[in-house]
Amino acid sequence: MNIAFLTKGFRKGEVDAAISTIIEAAHELKRKGHEVIIISDRAYSSEDSYALLPKHEIVEGIEVWRPHHLKTKFLGMTVLPVLFFSMMTLPGLAVQYVEKKKNISFDIVHSFSGSHFFMLNHFFVRSKNKFIKHIHTVKAKSYYSKRWWQIGSNAYAFLLNRADHITVPLKSMKKELQEHYVKKPISIVHSFIDLKRFRKRATKTSLRRKYGLPRYKKIVLYYGHLLPNKGGQDLIKVFKEIGKERRDIMLLLLHPTYPNKKDEQLIKDCTINGSIVLKKGKADIPEYLHAVDMVALPYKNLRGTEANPLCILETLASQTPLITTTLPELQEMVPSKENVVWIEPGNHEQLKKAIIAAGNKKIKATKQKVLHEFDVSYCIGLLEKIYRE
Repeated sequence: MNIAFLTKGFRKGEVDAAISTIIEAAHELKRKGHEVIIISDRAYSSEDSYALLPKHEIVEGIEVWRPHHLKTKFLGMTVLPVLFFSMMTLPGLAVQYVEKKKNISFDIVHSFSGSHFFMLNHFFVRSKNKFIKHIHTVKAKSYYSKRWWQIGSNAYAFLLNRADHITVPLKSMKKELQEHYVKKPISIVHSFIDLKRFRKRATKTSLRRKYGLPRYKKIVLYYGHLLPNKGGQDLIKVFKEIGKERRDIMLLLLHPTYPNKKDEQLIKDCTINGSIVLKKGKADIPEYLHAVDMVALPYKNLRGTEANPLCILETLASQTPLITTTLPELQEMVPSKENVVWIEPGNHEQLKKAIIAAGNKKIKATKQKVLHEFDVSYCIGLLEKIYRE
């Protein structure tokens, strides 16, 4: 089958869960003999905010097309309505462009987004080919509050009902969409990773030597962007208190780019007796997960972010002890609840106690076999069934 993956703002090398999932899916489908092309709007580069990304390139062996662009910057400022219109219409318009350029006809268009408005692309996808099958994956819960859901539910339902099939990563999301008048078939397909990548490759001692980490300290890892809803700032503040009491526990922060000035200052202010170490840039996450003693991901909420956070899956796949929060979405996705230390979202005292307690004893690890429903090969098998229906 010829399959087009539709997404927005696709940037080569950017550390983003949605991009990682799309690339992983494209590779797996290509291994199964399908032709997969990623289509996106033509956004600005993350390195140079005035340089446009290329119209066409190969990213990790996958063709990426970004033929269309609208000028979203004026006098150095981003014009949000134009940016919104660009992301919500240009990928769909580009489907016909790519078909003409490649002299092919797509059998499947599969769009990925946390925003229901991304389904506006559907009308451009179907404008020339009424029979093309459109699958839409809702990656995240909407930013909008329940009140706004109620006001706009008919509009959201109208857009989502244009798709032939919808996939979501959680049962609770399926229920929520059905309650808001989405009538089209909805399937549960989790976010996924390649479980094999996270098997242990070296000893903890050798990995700590490789990355210059202290051998005898208990190391707590937090990785990814310091987003407010991910709880990274809470963790940094807690380590200010831990640093005063314990010199044998430290926080390792892996940031994919550079923290903003406010967060950098917070890290400096809260680092006591070397209690916090910040490393910037791309990192070999599987190796770091095997080099540390535990991972702390104190999410406050999952609005606007992956409903199945990949860092949670990666931690469990590495069999590294995990401290996270009792959000219903996280409790639904974690298959082995006794192997996770659960705390209330935003509760600093519980977070501090959990870190110190985990530093004093070993938490039982999650076995990889319980995560099979999150493995890329299993999930792509589910998608193939949907494509062939």
